[in-house]
Amino acid sequence: GVVWSLVALLVIIPAFRSAPSDTLARYSWLLAGPADVLGNPGRILQHLLADPRRLWMLVKFLLPLGFTSLLSPAVLVSLPAVAVNWLAGNLYQSSIYFHYAAATIPVVFAAAVYGTERVLARGGEGKEGTEGKEGKLGKEGKEGRGALVVVWLVGCALLALSFDQFWQPRMGPLDWENYGLAWRVSPQSVTALRAATELLPADGALATSEAYASHLANRRELFLLHDPRIVRVADRVDWVLVDLNDHRYGVQPRQYYGLLRWIADVRGLEVCYFEEDVVLLGPGCGDSAAAAAYDGRLTTLQQEVAGDEVDPALLKFLGPEYLP
Repeated sequence: GVVWSLVALLVIIPAFRSAPSDTLARYSWLLAGPADVLGNPGRILQHLLADPRRLWMLVKFLLPLGFTSLLSPAVLVSLPAVAVNWLAGNLYQSSIYFHYAAATIPVVFAAAVYGTERVLARGGEGKEGTEGKEGKLGKEGKEGRGALVVVWLVGCALLALSFDQFWQPRMGPLDWENYGLAWRVSPQSVTALRAATELLPADGALATSEAYASHLANRRELFLLHDPRIVRVADRVDWVLVDLNDHRYGVQPRQYYGLLRWIADVRGLEVCYFEEDVVLLGPGCGDSAAAAAYDGRLTTLQQEVAGDEVDPALLKFLGPEYLP
């Protein structure tokens, strides 16, 4: 496993990217070497505490299980995975809602089982050989302890479920972390997406959003529209499928909308489908009614975000006609 990871990070990924591994780049602040890390422990602490999301991740791991994981040494098995995510410069690695948490969650659950068992076992220690009133009290005490544990676990689970709901104050920027428990995509837009994908050729080179990409990845060429680097590969894009209102995963709306207009003009793409803010752009499948609705909606959205910041290099490349 370790050998394969090193080969992937140092050889395979750079070969396909024609650039160094973007995964390793997340730890570039550590590349001064072990001596620098050991000589400046405060630097590590500052990195870990600079953003509340890292500590908040631990709360979200442990609270649903009533912190019982901490009562078992088995939880120590999760420390390497937690360290890998905590030390990364990419803050999405400090969230329980992404695949980065996959190596930690099973260990935390297993440790919670052992920890809970330890709590319940303590209720029966020292009185197994007693009889009469004392033995009865020991048995009742163990049952009472079990009832308290159940109440504690249920209470903690319900409290954890209340997080990331619409009534909770945000701890960071808009769309910061609220992916898992909040209903972010309407059923109508899901239906619209399914209808749009029916029109999408299986072999077409596609630019889409990060939210859609995993559902449409069974093709040779797939690009992220909201990434400014899309301008370097625009000549390879045949189709575009996005939800105008889905700004998860770091989408900057002003740039997003500008890139949509630009790539449609550069590639001569037509509006093939537009419903519930889900749009499919492609060659030779224009729908005049959908095009009119899409153009009006996109113009309105661009006006709403006209004051947002934009990458100066992208503004210079596209021009103010695409980034009003």
